[in-house]
Amino acid sequence: LLLWVTLQFEPGISNPRRFYRPGNVTLGVILPLHVKNPQDKCGEFYTFGLGYIEAIMFAIDHINNDTNLLPNVTLGFDIRDYCDTPVLAMETANDFVKSNYLNDLYEGQTELKILLDNLTAPISAVIGTEDSSSSTLVSSLLQVAGIPTISPFATSEELSSPYYSTFFRTIPPDGEQAKAMVDIIEHYGWTYIAAVVIDHSYGRYGLRALEREAYDRRTFCIAFSEYLTHSGYKGKIKAIVRKLKVAKNIKVVVLWSNYEPAKRFLAEATAQGLEDRTFLISEAIAVLEEVLQENSAILKGALGIRPYLFTDEPLEQHLRGMTVKGTRLSANPWWEDFWTNHLNCSWKTDSKDACDDDAKVDQEAFSKIHNAFIPYLTDAVYALAYAIDSIYKCKEPSGLSEKGICPSTRSIIKPRDTLRYLRNVTFDGITGRIQFTKNGDPFSCSYDIVNFQKQGHRYANVKVGTWIGGTPNKLTINSTLIKWSDPEDTENPVSVCSQSCPPGTKQTATVSCCWECIK
Repeated sequence: LLLWVTLQFEPGISNPRRFYRPGNVTLGVILPLHVKNPQDKCGEFYTFGLGYIEAIMFAIDHINNDTNLLPNVTLGFDIRDYCDTPVLAMETANDFVKSNYLNDLYEGQTELKILLDNLTAPISAVIGTEDSSSSTLVSSLLQVAGIPTISPFATSEELSSPYYSTFFRTIPPDGEQAKAMVDIIEHYGWTYIAAVVIDHSYGRYGLRALEREAYDRRTFCIAFSEYLTHSGYKGKIKAIVRKLKVAKNIKVVVLWSNYEPAKRFLAEATAQGLEDRTFLISEAIAVLEEVLQENSAILKGALGIRPYLFTDEPLEQHLRGMTVKGTRLSANPWWEDFWTNHLNCSWKTDSKDACDDDAKVDQEAFSKIHNAFIPYLTDAVYALAYAIDSIYKCKEPSGLSEKGICPSTRSIIKPRDTLRYLRNVTFDGITGRIQFTKNGDPFSCSYDIVNFQKQGHRYANVKVGTWIGGTPNKLTINSTLIKWSDPEDTENPVSVCSQSCPPGTKQTATVSCCWECIK
């Protein structure tokens, strides 16, 4: 058996997609530092991923220096880059499961563990992934081993299902985002819209939520919906854009997608000149100003749903204070990718075009590594820290196990114990009161409404309203701040199937928000 596991266990300890720091308790992290290319391999560098890793390190460093939270306990981490590819995400999750299994198998047998050269520390929980599709797969696999997963990114309603009983999130689920979108649609009287969505859990369940709202409210209709597929997408995207161009009365298009498919779709829409449309964009795209900038010709005037932008001043000051010299000394291996791309320089100090050691994270660089998801990520780290802290401070007979027994803390914190105590976490985080429903969703929910408009020489997302769940008047929006796609047009866009019938004519029965005028 020992020979078999030695041959089979290959976690890739020297893998450049991995960043490991030991501790008394280790948190697994599965996040993208690169996007996938058309071959489903690691492609271009993903700058937001760097910001996510810095936020995790910053939070863990603060926790390790906190005398009240986890005193005398050091949190470590095992960070893996899955390149936004479900296959790599599953490989990493499988590594974590195997590592935990072998650590359990040889617990207390130090001499046998030494023979397993590649055996890494067991993890007590996993933070990730960024996309809902990978989260459904990873959470399903980790659930078998009782390992809890917490994500500040994955919003698909599918993950609220009882099938994902070990999944938690600090970000609101998409059912709430759909309600916010529909409140905007109703506010402006748009009765006939189209939807373009990514063909995986995030897009499919987002569209379902929109369709459910349309059925329940009976105030608007989805004329048609199209899916952005993973394969054979080039011809498909061209056809979708042509279909939108022909439907001239549909002026509002919901775009519910994540980074890579949306980038391809918007590039094609820009190439075909799909102008005179108002896009209503989901939060995964609304935070990507670089993608929006590249397609400003068609996206100017767009409205977006963005996670409510909470402020974490200590972290923001930390990021803005980073220099090339400082990051050379950092253990974070991905700063090299960032600086060489951002400054177009060489990381080699003896090179004639070496990166300037004094270069700092300016506003442009900051916008590449920081977005509205980061406060939710920090709260996810702290949620795990508070759960583990409760385990260490547990006093019998007040434990959450049967008969009030407390978990063992002699060797490692078992994932199943972390899971049990995570369900009962309550604390004040950056994004508000952190507490989870029985489905693992946060109790609180809020969004910013942003308008993509020209500010000086460039375009930017400008906050024009908010949507706060659990309040009587959830949507607050200031239309005077909005610049629609036609800057000369101060009127709201009109997106209807049929115009009101003129005097002397009669309106036929309404079918899917459409009618005819007859004499």
